[in-house]
Amino acid sequence: MEAKGKMTFDQYVRMRDRNADYARALARTNLALRCWERAGRDIGYLPLLWLLDNHIVQAFYRRSGIDVIPLSAGGMYGYGRKVAVFPENCRSVREAKELSRIATGSCRVDNPHTRVSVTVSDALQDGENPLGLIERAALAAVGGWPAKCACHGCRHQKDADVYLTIRQILTLYVVMGQTEGVPMLGTEIRPLDDAERHPLMMAGFFEERSFSYEWFDAQPFWIHRRNGTLVSFRDGNANVVPYAAWCNGSVEKGLGWILQNLVA
Repeated sequence: MEAKGKMTFDQYVRMRDRNADYARALARTNLALRCWERAGRDIGYLPLLWLLDNHIVQAFYRRSGIDVIPLSAGGMYGYGRKVAVFPENCRSVREAKELSRIATGSCRVDNPHTRVSVTVSDALQDGENPLGLIERAALAAVGGWPAKCACHGCRHQKDADVYLTIRQILTLYVVMGQTEGVPMLGTEIRPLDDAERHPLMMAGFFEERSFSYEWFDAQPFWIHRRNGTLVSFRDGNANVVPYAAWCNGSVEKGLGWILQNLVA
């Protein structure tokens, strides 16, 4: 008679933690997809970009340090995205550990390690279930179930609550069709068309022209990815709103505040 397999308590705890993170990611993605469908189910690059990137980050950032950062090509920022563990977020790497890349126009995931590719836009056109597709594409992007970061005190462990909340808010903002611009992580600090200085310079966060991956650019507002500070720009004035005032860790409060105060 074969001996029955046994599962240790440590294995149970690891599975519980992993499932808790992923269940929350699925719940948030499912809600975003319902909003996307209610708003008209646009299969354009912008909602697909936010749906997929958000799911990857919601599922794997806190536990494994996996992030998604836009790339430039031919002077076009956001032409593609890199899925990786970045040293700015995780002590386990000294340089970015790239897992895959995503082409923005088609939302195509290409994983050179597993040689798996998933084109989200085509699969949606072919009628694949959106939630299952986003899950499949996200797992293809990270190469299966990633291991938990074994380090302590990494930034991805400390700032996850703020970062994931902001990501979800901005994903909902996009898929609900509330933006006319192109919200993106990363902003170039340079003069705007009708202002002498960039609003983040006016608010005292930068003294000279530069580029920062620390701010979400959702003009006419910007949000710091790690502390949630929001800077809005209206009538030539930059207004700084602390995280506790506009969001305080609540997706619903933060989304409502943006829609009520910043959307015409």
